[in-house]
Amino acid sequence: MIEYDGKVPDSLKKMLEKHSDKIKAVDRHDSEDGYWVYFKPGFIDMESNMHYIHEWNIPSVKERLGFIEKEKEGAWGKRVKYVKLSSGCSYKSKRKSKRTTSKVSRVR
Repeated sequence: MIEYDGKVPDSLKKMLEKHSDKIKAVDRHDSEDGYWVYFKPGFIDMESNMHYIHEWNIPSVKERLGFIEKEKEGAWGKRVKYVKLSSGCSYKSKRKSKRTTSKVSRVR
């Protein structure tokens, strides 16, 4: 069950109930601070790499709901960042290794 704090419109509540397996709480104390949607442990917004959504209006919240996914773990228990493409596919972002190798040629 999702916890609601503040004045959250019924239209938003109805939309968020479809994602009740991922969402823990919704907060809107001040109308000037927008909507805060907090996820249950293990879920993440793959676009922002955050465990919550903060948006100013309901259509923006609805758009962000499409980026909530189960958080993935890397080989050593570190979080692996995936980037979600507009096509709906996701790919593992490539990070440059700290270790660099270079070839040194000897001049004779």
